[in-house]
Amino acid sequence: MKPNNKKCCISIIIPMFNGERYVRKCLSSILSQSLRQFEVIIIDDGSTDNSFEIAKQYSEKDKRVRVIRQKNAGPVCARVKGLKEIKGEYFTFCDIDDYYSSKYSLERMYNCITESSYDMIQFGYFKKLRFLSLKKAGIEKDILNHDHFMKNEYPKLLCSYWNESSLETNVWNKLYRKSLAANVPDDLLNEKVFMGEDLILNLYLCEKCNKVKYLAEPLYCYRDLTGFTSRWKAKDMYDLDKIKQYQIKFLNKVEREDKEKILKELYTETASWFFCHIRNGIDKLNEDEMTEYINNVLSLPSFIQARNYFMINQSNRLSAELIREANPQKYISAARSYKKDNKGSVKSLIRKIV
Repeated sequence: MKPNNKKCCISIIIPMFNGERYVRKCLSSILSQSLRQFEVIIIDDGSTDNSFEIAKQYSEKDKRVRVIRQKNAGPVCARVKGLKEIKGEYFTFCDIDDYYSSKYSLERMYNCITESSYDMIQFGYFKKLRFLSLKKAGIEKDILNHDHFMKNEYPKLLCSYWNESSLETNVWNKLYRKSLAANVPDDLLNEKVFMGEDLILNLYLCEKCNKVKYLAEPLYCYRDLTGFTSRWKAKDMYDLDKIKQYQIKFLNKVEREDKEKILKELYTETASWFFCHIRNGIDKLNEDEMTEYINNVLSLPSFIQARNYFMINQSNRLSAELIREANPQKYISAARSYKKDNKGSVKSLIRKIV
């Protein structure tokens, strides 16, 4: 479908925080696109480097680029603020450290979503590690019914281990119809979450989808800046608590035959991720600090709910037993035992990959 030269076809929302190393590559990949009818909305989230100045230079040269500055409020707020500014028929998100894989990416997206008037398309991408590039091509599939989408695909947003679904939680490998943005509440402008923010946005954006297309073609390059380096942040479990509260909220909005199955996966994830988090961070805090931290996390709503669930529903998983007993010393002991038994496994994994 050939777009009208006068209309804005796609709005690209870019949250930006201290991305001076990447902003030129990102914007160059957009401004060189074969489809010219787009706008770029950059939400500078209180950058302290030269990101804002560089982006401003691009906006002065190309009127399709707008830069909006705000005090640091996190990526959720930045993306929601961007949604309020869109003029395009469709919108997508791009992270400032990423870029599009081809100059035809936007044209391919637009032609795909308009050929059958889809509400959303999901496309493949390249995952760029520090030393490797992996093609993450998806599948080719049409979903033409809201009930089918909500039953078979949407549960991926309610619990990550829903393997029946081909839906991904990312927002940057999707193109959405503009009307879906109306489903995102202003309350999210005050939500500070730095892990899983894509999932929270998609809970709202995907809820009203009727026709969805999965496109295998990789149109985007996602930079995984962590590579094989270790990453441990205490606040991740506080973010996980918020994510689980959103998932439970959406799970309870409608009656579902598979609700119990989803709840089991949801609480299993909560218990498993927490134990994995303690294993990875066992050397980051001393024993007294770790004990206090475990107690604090176990007092969060999602972890209390998971504990209550496993008090009634038995599971042989170690993570379920640990959250049921809620004993910090047992968490610490189990984490140390695991580390001792799996010493060298990371090096073996890297060696195997290479």
